[in-house]
Amino acid sequence: MDKALVTSLDKYIVKLQGVSDQLKSARTGEFRRSKRNNAAIAKKSATHYLSYCSLVRLFRKNIGSLSEPFCVAIFIVPHQWQLGDVHEAAKFILKGEKGVKLCVHPTSKHRRGWEIDAAELLESGEKLIIFAQDGLPIHEDFELAATVIDKLKVCDFEHLRALSHLRGCGTLSGQEAAVIAEQRSERMEAIFRPKRSAAGAAAKLDSAKRKDGSGQARHLDVQRGFGEASIWAETLKRDLDEWRQGSLPWSEIDKGCLFFGPTGTGKTRFAASLAVDCGMHLEATSVAEWQSFKDGDLGDLLKAMYKAFDAAKENAPSLLFIDEFDAIGDRAKFPSRHETYSTTVVNALLECLDGIVDREGVIVVGACNFPERIDPALLRSGRLEKHIHFPMPDAASRAEILAFHLPTLAADPTLKEIGTRLPGKSGADLERLGREARRSARREKRDVTCWFPCGTEPVFPPRSEPPLSMVF
Repeated sequence: MDKALVTSLDKYIVKLQGVSDQLKSARTGEFRRSKRNNAAIAKKSATHYLSYCSLVRLFRKNIGSLSEPFCVAIFIVPHQWQLGDVHEAAKFILKGEKGVKLCVHPTSKHRRGWEIDAAELLESGEKLIIFAQDGLPIHEDFELAATVIDKLKVCDFEHLRALSHLRGCGTLSGQEAAVIAEQRSERMEAIFRPKRSAAGAAAKLDSAKRKDGSGQARHLDVQRGFGEASIWAETLKRDLDEWRQGSLPWSEIDKGCLFFGPTGTGKTRFAASLAVDCGMHLEATSVAEWQSFKDGDLGDLLKAMYKAFDAAKENAPSLLFIDEFDAIGDRAKFPSRHETYSTTVVNALLECLDGIVDREGVIVVGACNFPERIDPALLRSGRLEKHIHFPMPDAASRAEILAFHLPTLAADPTLKEIGTRLPGKSGADLERLGREARRSARREKRDVTCWFPCGTEPVFPPRSEPPLSMVF
């Protein structure tokens, strides 16, 4: 074996063994006073400590690759963890180490390209460690030169337990640690307040999560009950999973979609649920929001438009939802007095939609009532190329919508009969009906029930009425 490689390998083993000994002592409570004291690190910053422990483990795992001359290591950081926190921990671990450069990868690629000079970093001849955010694209030259690409696993159970002990926050169960591990790095200081129970904080987080999951804001099951939209949602989710794994290029994924149909048919709710189902950030906006930005002049509108697209790119993978898309209009139909203003808006939106490379990781979804009012150029391939109609719900769909908003009645056949008696009702109408049912039940301190005294709309009876009865 090359002598230089052996020397480099021995040096890294000694260095990481020392860090490993400190980590081991932190777990056993045998804290030593040293330059890199675990207790001191933990007291200074919970986030820094967790990043530090995770990096030590990752460096040990990849010690062979890191010992190679001209090594280029790309370490993928979980989306809930800030790159800056990991970078600071790496500087602490490698303090005094010569011949190693650390790089925080940009989170987005702008129109003019990457805001980083890959060639300059690579030509130095030094070892290069790059920290990139999970789910976001990586500079092509870095990927080409990479010696190793691996994922950083933060918030390991043992690390969380050690941190809780060091800060006097008590013990943690596996379930409590799992709840904490889902949180963003900025929240760790609030969870691990010195001498405060971390288990108590985990219980609050879990309770809030359960409350959100059981309330009115529950997300739809987008992969069933919406016809063509459900088929597209299933395909999109599968494609995104393959893209994240690196087995499918972004060019093979649908660039955008237009949801159109009458008011109240669930277009907005479907888009929000689709983002959750696909594990994407939701960036919701509307043409009216752009028009009302600041003074509402053309410059302000365009700034708001660009801001929405930039936010979606910075949080990729994301779904950019644009409501009232038909308000953009058609260049062939603009009145002469507004033609310049309106045409500029359409052209700017076309420019944003045409940035195929720039907006990798961003799916654009528009929603409208009148698709015929939209400039055809916006709906061509590569832009909002998929068009899905959201019709008024039929009897079976109405019953399913009621079951979603009244989950305690979901298994009762009564809802199917109710669905047949509500022709012409939109999803929004049925949501309102469910809301009124729950309100009536809360006011009278009873379970949700329904009946028909004589008309077509359900009435929610007083407690004296038999539950789930129907009177014709």
